[in-house]
Amino acid sequence: MEAVHKNLIAKANAAVTAAQSAVSDDPLRPKYHFTAPAHWMNDPNGPVYYKGAYHLFYQHNPYGPDWGNMSWGHAVSKDLVHWKHLPIALTPTLGTVDKDGVFSGSCVIYDNVPTIIYTGVQPEVQCIAHSYDDLTTWIKYEGNPVISIPPRKDLTGFRDPFVWREGAHWYMLIGSGIKDVGGAALLYKSGDLIRWTYLHPFCTGFGKIWECPLFFPLGDKYILIVSPESTVQYSIGEYIDHKFYPESWQALDLGESDAFYAPNVLPDSNNRCILWGWIKGGGKPGYPWNGLLTLPRILSINSTGSLMQAPAPELKILRESAYSFSDIKLLSTAEYLLPNIRSGCWEIKIKLHLSQADKFGICWGCINDPDDELMIVYDSTHKKLMISPLAKSYSLTDLKSQIIFHVFFDQSVYEIFIDYRICITGRYYPKKIQNHRLALNLFGSAALIQSLQFWELKSIN
Repeated sequence: MEAVHKNLIAKANAAVTAAQSAVSDDPLRPKYHFTAPAHWMNDPNGPVYYKGAYHLFYQHNPYGPDWGNMSWGHAVSKDLVHWKHLPIALTPTLGTVDKDGVFSGSCVIYDNVPTIIYTGVQPEVQCIAHSYDDLTTWIKYEGNPVISIPPRKDLTGFRDPFVWREGAHWYMLIGSGIKDVGGAALLYKSGDLIRWTYLHPFCTGFGKIWECPLFFPLGDKYILIVSPESTVQYSIGEYIDHKFYPESWQALDLGESDAFYAPNVLPDSNNRCILWGWIKGGGKPGYPWNGLLTLPRILSINSTGSLMQAPAPELKILRESAYSFSDIKLLSTAEYLLPNIRSGCWEIKIKLHLSQADKFGICWGCINDPDDELMIVYDSTHKKLMISPLAKSYSLTDLKSQIIFHVFFDQSVYEIFIDYRICITGRYYPKKIQNHRLALNLFGSAALIQSLQFWELKSIN
């Protein structure tokens, strides 16, 4: 069976390689976000730090730009920014429990052996695979599945294992839902990653199913993140007797499930917690790629107990063509064009103090076409952020008059960080790819820009 899987991996890699040449021609394909070499990708899977390098896996269809043939793509990085694509790690094997798909899961290191824990589907079962050559090739465990039967009959799903070490034991959360109860994360325990004992529901709550559950300590707090087939939610709560007791649930990213979904986390060697999420969608029709990942985000808890998300500082190595301003007073109902900015790959960070201004906005688009502009506008009177022409509106009730806007735009995707407490991810597809400009807009009496920094960003490829 190992030889069969090796041949299937070779076939899948060949299909991706054959499509790569067409991918680079798409002007809407992001340049500094992580994407698969070609074809479909979705959930980030099993990120792990191993022997001085970051390894990132992801759900991948090697054969086309649509969902299907679910496999595990694989890439490695020394700096969290530049990635080397490696051979596909896992792909479905006919005649086995994962014949219909190798779904999401985790990667851990046990007795110096990298081990992937994943879901085989139809029916949903939990499986493992090992690598004995530093994550280059993977061997599926002959005794798969390691969990073959759900613990109860009233479940709405049984997938996406998330595994962590605690003392002498391994623990696994499985994404699920309980009929007439709601979404659920189910807890298992093991001493060897092979023999698992079901304990109890770890946490239950809203929705019908919780996909891709994540649980981890952050500072002196504990966090549970779930993807409930809608906006990804998180809660800071208490961890007692191997159960999680959530406080209030909040959106991890306001970009909603049509843009941001199924994140995953990695504790690295510097005691940081790094998060990636899946950004949905491709580029121009006909180009063989679909899906990408967010920029790596560093999670932390601030002094008031709130979750913070900030772009990884390693991303600064992409900066070039910098512009910097300070103590700029914007007058009412005016547009301020930033000079000589034409790139579709940029980053802007603004520290802003709104005094009498009603609205402050960033406008990026075609110089001669007002219908081809992305407008990001903060309405201080109604405490909301509006993004047009996408007809998106987000309530931001607890912002102060002094605000940090940190925005990344990459050909057709944006990530917005507001005071590093609020994140909004989305897609915007400009009609034209040349002759763009970036401007600041003000509606009201006055505003003070304490500092403005802008950079064009280099490609990671």
